[in-house]
Amino acid sequence: MAQLGYDHSEESLSANISAVREQGGEVFVAEVAGSVRGCVSAIIDVHLAEGVKGEIVSLVVSEAARGQGLGKGLVLEAEKWLSGKVSAIRLR
Repeated sequence: MAQLGYDHSEESLSANISAVREQGGEVFVAEVAGSVRGCVSAIIDVHLAEGVKGEIVSLVVSEAARGQGLGKGLVLEAEKWLSGKVSAIRLR
């Protein structure tokens, strides 16, 4: 997250993950050799006019791990998780 300008402690990031899950969303993590190399969130967004939509947000892959397909894999996992819950998914 720091590579995107978000400075988080382990505690604040853990709290945010818990909040995403409490609101019905999920967080997916990519690990390589036991180290976290990327993450993405899948959330369900509800608006009066637009209805219920799935959103894929906060996709981050470390600079050292880019170009290895981790981002694509994270997005596919988020899509798979959302597909059983919503009829439309958008990437934000």
